[in-house]
Amino acid sequence: MQSDLSLKQYFSGLINSNEQVPQLAKYLGYAGLIPFVAITAAIWSFEESSVNSLHQVLLSYAAIILSFMGAIHWGLAMASAQIRNSQLGFSVFPPLIAWFASFAPMVWNYSLLILTFILLCAFDLIMHRQNSVPQWYPLLRIPLSVIVVFSLITAQTNLLF
Repeated sequence: MQSDLSLKQYFSGLINSNEQVPQLAKYLGYAGLIPFVAITAAIWSFEESSVNSLHQVLLSYAAIILSFMGAIHWGLAMASAQIRNSQLGFSVFPPLIAWFASFAPMVWNYSLLILTFILLCAFDLIMHRQNSVPQWYPLLRIPLSVIVVFSLITAQTNLLF
């Protein structure tokens, strides 16, 4: 069973797997990164008077994507022949945290969203090891999560300078 593998074996198996991410999922996933990368670049490129609005746009988009990511687990749990309580229960946390973060000061807003994206990716890997998500899912989620987290950290760093 996959859950008996060490982390090294698990990631080695992922890298060497013959699984292919469906083309449409890949295109849509990477298209979803465009606002993260473009707005983060704009935050560092535009004059200070525009930057606050750009931060708000980026944080709002990140919150929407977190809600969407939670909904994926809700849908997978509901579609399963046997409902997975952990997956169903966890699915509500990303949108709740995103909503809560929207009330926090901007620096903390970023921190909460970054942490939630990281925890969500870890949860996705746990669900993968339990065969609760498609086998190709981590091959898409890991690179997308890395770029999202990097973009949010880069944008958050702008608040400090």
